[in-house]
Amino acid sequence: MQRLTDSFLMQCRENFFQGITPSGPGAETAKQALVALFRGLTAANQMEAFVGFLQEGHYSINLWAAHLLVEHHCPDGPTRQLCMKIIESHAMSTIHPKVAQEELEWLKGQAQS
Repeated sequence: MQRLTDSFLMQCRENFFQGITPSGPGAETAKQALVALFRGLTAANQMEAFVGFLQEGHYSINLWAAHLLVEHHCPDGPTRQLCMKIIESHAMSTIHPKVAQEELEWLKGQAQS
């Protein structure tokens, strides 16, 4: 289990340094690797540990976790609200305009579906 959480953190870090974001171009391969780790953690009954990643701001870990939870788990009300709040805060960020635009586009897509 620790190996899965460490691998998730390291993959998020690698994505960060490569400029790969959850809603950006080139994210599919990186997202597949994270989805596999996410599924490993959920299969090991570690959902609570995974939800804890929502508190981790380094290397966009919270943003990746929020996307994976919303897109692959359909979390309960409070967890979904927290995920959406994280995504919305990245969409409003002036620090990373490229990420903000990608997240705005993702949010628009969610509103249409």
